[in-house]
Amino acid sequence: MRLLTTLFATLAVLFVSTAASAVEFSLVGDTSATVAPGEEVTLDIVITNTALTTLNGIGASVSNFGANEFVTGQAVANYFNALCVAPGTCFGGLTNLAGGELEVSSIPGFGDRVQIALSAGLVPVTSDGAADQGLDNVEGTTQFSVTFSAVESAEILIGTSFQGDGVILPDGSSIQAAGDTFSLTVAVIPEPGTALLMGLGLAGLATAGRRE
Repeated sequence: MRLLTTLFATLAVLFVSTAASAVEFSLVGDTSATVAPGEEVTLDIVITNTALTTLNGIGASVSNFGANEFVTGQAVANYFNALCVAPGTCFGGLTNLAGGELEVSSIPGFGDRVQIALSAGLVPVTSDGAADQGLDNVEGTTQFSVTFSAVESAEILIGTSFQGDGVILPDGSSIQAAGDTFSLTVAVIPEPGTALLMGLGLAGLATAGRRE
């Protein structure tokens, strides 16, 4: 798998096309959250190909999460299938070598990422993703799920913006998929005792103002 990752990154760097792509990684649900330090945040993601772009491979990651701690993640075993006939039984798509339990990896100079998609095939695939099953083996549900423990505010990137990621076309060139951004705000919430003292202080100021 490490060899394929390196090969994929090399191809993506060498053959970069400016062509548009209808391949898209989208968040399911909210695209932002404000949480307390240590609170867990889960990003649920789906992949689509609305314009039926013909492709031979794809690499995508969740990146730019800074000091936020990766907790766990899951990815489907395949996508862009021609047909799914039973739960967990799909054909004609791309096999996801990053499928199953996810983990953090990094490229020196570009930081950490959680790679959610890693596929390369000799046979071109053309599918809009409508037949694909999610992590629960149900059509149209979450295909990638990544959970972080909140440490700091960040604009977390989902898609092919990380170094070496991209959509590989039949001619060997690479284009970028449309991605999504999750805005994470980590807010320090006062402890009950601190909040009470602040409230008493404000009440005192209000009383003093009335006396004047």
